Amino acid sequence: MLTAKKMLSLSLVIQLLFLETKKRLIRLSAAAPMNVSFLASLLAVIMVAGLLMPLSAGASVKTLRGEVVLEQMYESNPDRVSTGETYDSRSSISPGMIFTRSSQKSRLALRYAPSLIYSYQTEDERVNHRGSGEYEVYMARRLRLNFRDTYVQGDDLYTYTQVREISDGDLEMADRRGRREYWTNQFAGSMNLEYARESFLDVGYANDLLRNREDGFTDFTRHKPFSSLSYRFNQQWGSTLDYSYELIEYDNGFDDDDGDDQRKIHEGGGLLHYKPSPLTRLFMRGVYRRTDYEDSFREYEVYTATVGIDRQLSPFRSVAFESGYSRIKREGFSDKGAVNLKMAVDTTMERGVWRLYGESGTDELYYRGIDKDELSLYWRIGARISHGLTKNISGNAEVYYSEALFIERDESEKQVWYSARTGLSYRFARYYQLSAGYSYTDVDAVYRIDPTGREVDDSYQNHHVFIRLTAGKDLLKW
Repeated sequence: MLTAKKMLSLSLVIQLLFLETKKRLIRLSAAAPMNVSFLASLLAVIMVAGLLMPLSAGASVKTLRGEVVLEQMYESNPDRVSTGETYDSRSSISPGMIFTRSSQKSRLALRYAPSLIYSYQTEDERVNHRGSGEYEVYMARRLRLNFRDTYVQGDDLYTYTQVREISDGDLEMADRRGRREYWTNQFAGSMNLEYARESFLDVGYANDLLRNREDGFTDFTRHKPFSSLSYRFNQQWGSTLDYSYELIEYDNGFDDDDGDDQRKIHEGGGLLHYKPSPLTRLFMRGVYRRTDYEDSFREYEVYTATVGIDRQLSPFRSVAFESGYSRIKREGFSDKGAVNLKMAVDTTMERGVWRLYGESGTDELYYRGIDKDELSLYWRIGARISHGLTKNISGNAEVYYSEALFIERDESEKQVWYSARTGLSYRFARYYQLSAGYSYTDVDAVYRIDPTGREVDDSYQNHHVFIRLTAGKDLLKW
């Protein structure tokens, strides 16, 4: 039980940590007044725009929330190399503001959080910035508009990330991409119309930008209009048609040898499903994807056909299974085939959920700062759990094993991943949350020869540990 005396001590610790980093923040701000002034002005404009943005008729609730996050992190082998490993330890403080405005038919959310980061390995200080906004409004009972935008400005010396799409407009970042000073902006806008009962039309546009200041890292601009049309024939039968077009423009000589400064991707698909009972759905799916490179023979098509079933076994457990085949046709190369498989078992417990999953097929990695991953054949199996241990303590964990064959590299390379992570979170005294986590990654790669004839080993091991204290409170509500 936290007493008032302990709460006072905790508040003093947070204030002392903030004062300790304040001098560094002031010194960094003085070194880059243009960036700070610009971002401050931008935030002010966004806040004013949010207040002026029209809402539907009816009362609205506005909230201004303040947060501060203190984090200490340790990472082994931040360079993801097989030899000559180093380590990095970083401390950071991230104050943030969150503004929300809600009414019966609309919602607006604006977030901004700068981060002051100190690296003990490189003895450098830097300030990262992250801002985002989301606006959703029902123009009519069955017509909804949604807009999202996220801006990140980073000065990370060793941030190895991979940017891949997990859904329309949403990106996920993972290991093994090098970037130094960079900024990204991700925008997505969509319209959803229910034109008949349980039948929907979705159209939208997504745009992603990545800009690096360092030579040797690829910048890109990505445009993606997309659409989806679903129709319910009756209580048992339904269908969905999807189409998207992507134009990706690369800067800084993405591939000077092949002239791949631009690529176009067409993807179309259809799904037909049948529900023999309220708890079971059978479906079949077909997808066609074509990738065209500018001024290059490196073009390919992927044909995929699958069938599957979703089944609710009980109120607490469900299973999903999808299986099929993918055929890859590459210009100037022999065709390749891959088994396409997805399966999952989800179980809901009193205080948590867990999932067993497995998948295989083709993967296409386009959005990167370095490396030449491209098209790969892969399979993966894993398990994850999220569970509330007590009323205020929750935990999570995940393990997975994966293999991938990168067939677009100069010499095909096979890689094997072993990965595990776990975390704990403790909420206390209403406004505070203490979190800790650990992750481990082991990549075992077969030696390959790069275009210069040099033997390359992409194997590495990485350990990552963090402890984080978050304090947040609603400052104003009107």
